[in-house]
Amino acid sequence: MYRRTAALLTAMIFVAPTLFAQSEETALRRPAKYHYRQDSPERIKIEKALDSRIEPGTKLQGNIYELAEAISKEYQIPIRINEAALLAADLEREDEVQFRLPTGVTLRQALDVAFATQEPTLEYFIWYDSLIVTTEVDAEEYMETVVYELRDLPSEAMDDWEEIDRLIQDHVGGWVGRGDGDGVMVSFPGGLVVLQTQRRHREILDLLMRLREFNSGPPLTITVQDVPPNSLRGKRLPPEIQRIDTVLNGPVPKGMKDVLDLKELAEFLEEHCQIAVSLDEPGLLMEGVDPDADVYVKELGTLRSALEFAFLDVEGTKIGWYVDKSTIVVTNERQAEEHLTTQFYDLAGISEPLESDRKRLHEMVQYPTSGNWLAYGGGSATISNFPGCLIVSCNAKCHEEVGEILRQLREFSAQQGYPDPPVPTPVYGGNAGFTIPNELE
Repeated sequence: MYRRTAALLTAMIFVAPTLFAQSEETALRRPAKYHYRQDSPERIKIEKALDSRIEPGTKLQGNIYELAEAISKEYQIPIRINEAALLAADLEREDEVQFRLPTGVTLRQALDVAFATQEPTLEYFIWYDSLIVTTEVDAEEYMETVVYELRDLPSEAMDDWEEIDRLIQDHVGGWVGRGDGDGVMVSFPGGLVVLQTQRRHREILDLLMRLREFNSGPPLTITVQDVPPNSLRGKRLPPEIQRIDTVLNGPVPKGMKDVLDLKELAEFLEEHCQIAVSLDEPGLLMEGVDPDADVYVKELGTLRSALEFAFLDVEGTKIGWYVDKSTIVVTNERQAEEHLTTQFYDLAGISEPLESDRKRLHEMVQYPTSGNWLAYGGGSATISNFPGCLIVSCNAKCHEEVGEILRQLREFSAQQGYPDPPVPTPVYGGNAGFTIPNELE
């Protein structure tokens, strides 16, 4: 037996280079991709079902067991509910919590919003060729290891390849090194090895895809659903999100001022604007706001302004809202402020002395904003440098302020006729010349 094994190993040593080596001209560039287990047709089928659009007229609703049965029947995929985990979280089979998935978005997007706005938070993932529905806490126990390709990122970024490690940990939550979750990441020249949950692997993949798009244009095809390219550097958004943004910045639809309560407002937006709306009932009830609460709609310049005004006073309480997964989520103000999104801000048009001093630029954008910044110790928002851009994770209000600061910096950089000011040698470790309010020090 030993001799046969040794012979096989010897053969592999000589055969492997022939089998696996490819010339530089014919070697395929393998993009980083989430581990979809391509040897499993069942998993690919489930992933495609999750990326399928819920067509108008499709009804996916009921308690979690009825909802799972409806999804399984509609998309012909196996679904298993971890009943033990749900029972441990006090969710009985007869639980009164009702789910109604909106139409016009993908099944994945609808589940993400519906499960995130429940108490306790639910989660789903694919395991042994079935879609598993469980609690968020239980889902943290199921992780996968993925090797990510980074060699096609800009050379400036790869000069310090460990920086990519830090960038991902800053903008994707749940890392054991930060004390807020499990997970392992090991960086090496040209790649990463990551042990994480399926949800966080999707977030990592999205971040890496946007890094590529920012510098090289159209995205690599790295999911089971192609993402259409966008010519605006760093501004790729799914078509549905772009459409919602256009509608929100457009006029108030005729008849909206006659809406009387929150539920009626949600139904009006879905019918007249074809926008999926989710009322976070647990979040609203935390503030004493019922989904049937009266609202006052005023015709302002844009639909966005009208919604902001309507939510200023709902039963004496200011409520919040945000756009997530192609859906408008109406919730309490605190949860809206805690909802972070990541955006890439192009540094084109910023003067060379400012752009080259990345730490100073970082501080100029971070300190003057009123958002919850990690550096202040009051929030989980963060900002990172990348060649040609700033990557910022914060809430919607803070993004507005960051965009405005960079707009004014571009105007400043475009002014002509002034002598170039002397650029001092950066001194870090203090405030680097910036005055920070006392309460933030």
